[in-house]
Order: sequence, then structure tokens, then C-alpha cells
Amino acid sequence: PLAAQATRTLWRVKLPGQYLKAPPCLAPNGRIHAVTLDGTLHVITPAGQVVWMRAGYGANGLAVGPDGTVYTGANDRVEATSASGQRLWRFSISPRAFIFQGMAVGPEATSTC
Repeated sequence: PLAAQATRTLWRVKLPGQYLKAPPCLAPNGRIHAVTLDGTLHVITPAGQVVWMRAGYGANGLAVGPDGTVYTGANDRVEATSASGQRLWRFSISPRAFIFQGMAVGPEATSTC
């Protein structure tokens, strides 16, 4: 059997907003992406420093493509944002698709979430 190893917290970041509705994602460059319930997208370095935050995203799904593009989902839209925080596109869904949890990047690319 594997021996239990001691763990320790390396860093902690308090983000504004109530909580994360979707799990955070790890980008190919090691940055962590998280979207809070209020729709704010946060990018955090592996050292725990917040790189940027942008409001107005869907909080229901999150994925990061191999090129670092961040995809977020809401009940009525899917959006893509560059690794530097520039919104690339927004696709409105009508009628609502009700994306509750989870996004996927594919078929030719894989998501790191």
C-alpha cells in the first residue's frame, strides 16, 4: 500500500464573489482559471498571484483549450477569451441550452479541465 504523505498548503487566494459554480481549470502555461458565481473570470499564476479578472462571463461551465483559449458557458451563451483576457467571440443560444456544469474542447483538441 502507498504510504500517506504529509501535505501543506502552498498558497491561498480569496476571490471576490460567493463561490465557484464550475471547477477551476489548469491551462497549458500552468495558470489556473476560475469563474465565480457572479460571472467574473479569474486567472491565477502557479505561484498564487491574480493575473487578471474580467466580469460578465457565464459561471456554468469552464474549459481551457491547448492554445490557452478560455471557454465559458451560461444558460444562454458560450464565450471564448484569449489567454491575455481579450474576448474573442460570444455565441448566443436560443432557446436556452441550460449548460449546468461542464464544458469540453474538442474533437481535435483536448481540455485540461
